[in-house]
Amino acid sequence: MIFTAKTTKIIGSVEGKYLSLGSFENDSILLLEIRILEEFTPLDGQNLFTEILSKLKSSEKSLSSLKKIISSYGDRKEIITLTAGMIVDDILYLANSGEGTALLKRNNRVVKLLDKGENVSGVLKQGDLLMITSDSFNKIISKDIQKEIILQNSFSQIPEKLEPLLISSPDSSGSIALIIQFTQAYSQAPLPEVIIPPTQRTNPPPRNRTNLKETILSRLNLANLIEKDDYPASDTEVKSKKTLATIAIILILLLVASIFLSISKGVSKEKLDNYNKNIDLVSHKLDEADSLIDLNPLRARTLLSDSRAILISLEDFPDDTDESKNIQKLLSRLKDQEFAATKVYKLTDVPLYFDTTLLRKDGSGSSLAIYEDTIAILDSKNKVIYTLSASSKQSQILAGASIVKDAKLITIHGDQIYILNSESVASIDLTSKASKVVIKKDDSWGQVGAIAAFAGNIYLLDKGSDQIGKYIRTDEGFSQKYNYLTEDIRPDLENTPNMSIDGSIWLVSKGEITKFTQGRFDNFKPQGLLGNISASALIFTNDESKKVYVLDPNKGSIIVLAKDGNYEATYEWPQLKKSTSFVVTEKEKKIFILLGSKIYAIELK
Repeated sequence: MIFTAKTTKIIGSVEGKYLSLGSFENDSILLLEIRILEEFTPLDGQNLFTEILSKLKSSEKSLSSLKKIISSYGDRKEIITLTAGMIVDDILYLANSGEGTALLKRNNRVVKLLDKGENVSGVLKQGDLLMITSDSFNKIISKDIQKEIILQNSFSQIPEKLEPLLISSPDSSGSIALIIQFTQAYSQAPLPEVIIPPTQRTNPPPRNRTNLKETILSRLNLANLIEKDDYPASDTEVKSKKTLATIAIILILLLVASIFLSISKGVSKEKLDNYNKNIDLVSHKLDEADSLIDLNPLRARTLLSDSRAILISLEDFPDDTDESKNIQKLLSRLKDQEFAATKVYKLTDVPLYFDTTLLRKDGSGSSLAIYEDTIAILDSKNKVIYTLSASSKQSQILAGASIVKDAKLITIHGDQIYILNSESVASIDLTSKASKVVIKKDDSWGQVGAIAAFAGNIYLLDKGSDQIGKYIRTDEGFSQKYNYLTEDIRPDLENTPNMSIDGSIWLVSKGEITKFTQGRFDNFKPQGLLGNISASALIFTNDESKKVYVLDPNKGSIIVLAKDGNYEATYEWPQLKKSTSFVVTEKEKKIFILLGSKIYAIELK
């Protein structure tokens, strides 16, 4: 490229169902909008971005090559916008797959360069401003408004005008604008010219643009650097001239040798300049990310993603060079920081904590509940309830078939365990093992999908009526049912697998974590999730927990969130895909996982 350039990005929310990434470096342009799917996480998206960018930088710089790269990703269902470009000298090649557009401002005009599925090439001019946008960006800010803002504002003012429009949207995920302005043109400085008298000049060999060695030799023709003298010289002058000539020849030979050595190793001056420029940038980004990992992990992850893309683009140095060794060292540091920023713990060997077959030969488990140190285990298959200490492993059989009947749901509060069967809610006293019916089924019951107890009260989640029934503890037992959710609140609870209570009610509905306080929606928005949550995910928290835990069986993972929504960690274990229930005790620093007859314990980090 014969221009210097300024670049900036405008990116929407990092939370949501879409991911946006953009880059302009080493004369390669890439903008990507990705649809986050259960099988395609944001981390997969970042890896895909790095892969495409690496291909752009290493491929032949031509429109046909660019179109070939673009078309190779045409069948990727997760890609919404893929716009890529190359710049060779003053020629711009640009191509698009999927949605997205490109606008060019030249002088006092703004024109559309590119739209869905198009490609274009042309000559850039000094002062040109290029803005490439994703589909989500265009849906929030129309092209007409984009054109008006670009036309009336400078490079530095454009983001100030566009960002408020983007932020005002309730969901700006996937939105990105990559803005590039091509400023001062420059040319490579020529080698020093040696003036030779007309009688002594010779015609230089023709330049071969494809042969760098011959070009250098033609420019450094030694015969042209030594001039003959038409006048006699003294011995001293002759010796002096010979000495100077010898020094000049040696210096030139050293220069040519060093250039040839660089060529033989595949390292050009341009490549070294690019390395030096970008390696300092990466070091700065890694330092900044390191300082933000605890304060702002989202920003840290963005910096690390940018750093990875840059380092991979520089990786084509020969292995024995200092540059290659430094790149590998930074990649190793980057890997450590990525783990610190994402805190994804990949587990392979989780210890067994308890097996119900120790209490009953054919023991099993279908659901867990916990209160302080006591874990209640419902064995629906054998119509049995077991209890287990979270600290000492002390266990017992608490109740049998005559009490449990066809119960499918269990909860615990204080010294009482509550189960829901087809006829009623029954309680079992932990100390005396005495049982009784506390709430009889009535005609208002629909499809009860979850039970929870808090502050002595009992809550039933009714999937049929999209309502949560609340039974208040009284001196005589429990009150009649009250609707917990206010009349104007009707969430879709049809596929909600469970709920947890810490004073507010937490549940997962259609893959979204929902929080209710005093019967109304309470604002809760997870920040920094590494992917979407499956609709079948289970949730756990209570008034003893500072965190919220989400077991996603589809992904085999447990996500840990602070109660303000900030992402904290992920535990991955393949066996989690088979789990039917889980509970957590932060006091003992354990996540208990139910797998058939066995309960495993993941240590909290």
